[in-house]
Amino acid sequence: MTKKLPSDFVINLDNGDPKMSKPYWQKMGDKCTVVIFVWQSLSYVSDITNLCWFLESELAEEIRRLHYLVANTETEGRYIVVGTGSTQLFQAALYALSSPDSVEPINIVSVVPYYSVSFLTISLYTLAVN
Repeated sequence: MTKKLPSDFVINLDNGDPKMSKPYWQKMGDKCTVVIFVWQSLSYVSDITNLCWFLESELAEEIRRLHYLVANTETEGRYIVVGTGSTQLFQAALYALSSPDSVEPINIVSVVPYYSVSFLTISLYTLAVN
């Protein structure tokens, strides 16, 4: 049974705030508890040889394992894109998709509603809003 949302419920699409999923995660309770020991992440740099040098190798392995188990995507030979919010994820994805040899910015098409990241990155990318 789906719970009806209150009439004043707001989903903020301005900056991609994922609070709309909070009730779901609250319902999950301890089923989705994550424990990170302090000694595991003492440095911002976990692997200087990796393009994503701040990504913990154990996290990357678990992300790959999860995708393998649910069989929803191929991860072999691919980068794992991580971030603490939608802006970082959009930026990381755009960076990953852009060619380092290009003299021109990459083209982006964004349909309404679009995240504010579109306008923050206008100097880095060519933006077309339709």
